[in-house]
Amino acid sequence: MAWVRHGLTAAALAVLATAAGCLACNDIGCSGGLTWTAATEDQMPLRPGEYQLEIDLEGDRFTIACTVTGADDDRCEEAMRVSGARDFFVSASVGSVSTWAGPGFGMTLLASENVEQGVRGPTDVALTLRRDGAVVLEESYAVEYERDEDFFGDERCGFCDSEESRTVGLPQ
Repeated sequence: MAWVRHGLTAAALAVLATAAGCLACNDIGCSGGLTWTAATEDQMPLRPGEYQLEIDLEGDRFTIACTVTGADDDRCEEAMRVSGARDFFVSASVGSVSTWAGPGFGMTLLASENVEQGVRGPTDVALTLRRDGAVVLEESYAVEYERDEDFFGDERCGFCDSEESRTVGLPQ
């Protein structure tokens, strides 16, 4: 009878150890979220000027200032939060871009949000692009993402929304 009791105790401990064991979560970056590209329609470099991208992500507003000189020092500043408090990651770059039509020139925006259970993409997006104060482009999107529940190795480790891309022609 003692061997049965010891066997049951060992089995119970094995179940507890498995249930309370460490999760094997992958420590990899999630590149999901929205990738927005405005590519010049003529595949020529961006016209020099001061660009300002105004971004509304589900009510949180950001602006990003970019300077295009026509030389190799084109750049975008860090995103400035105008309103809202959610944990969105927002960045932009200018210069060479890749589109379905091939390489070209333009501006690329990346946007995602870190939430407790993973990384998600913004669902309601509105963008206004200005060059030297004049509006050159206005876009809005309702974006749906595919969610990878076990992206980090187990659904308890967090999810990663797919990357969704939108590309528009940028008039010069």
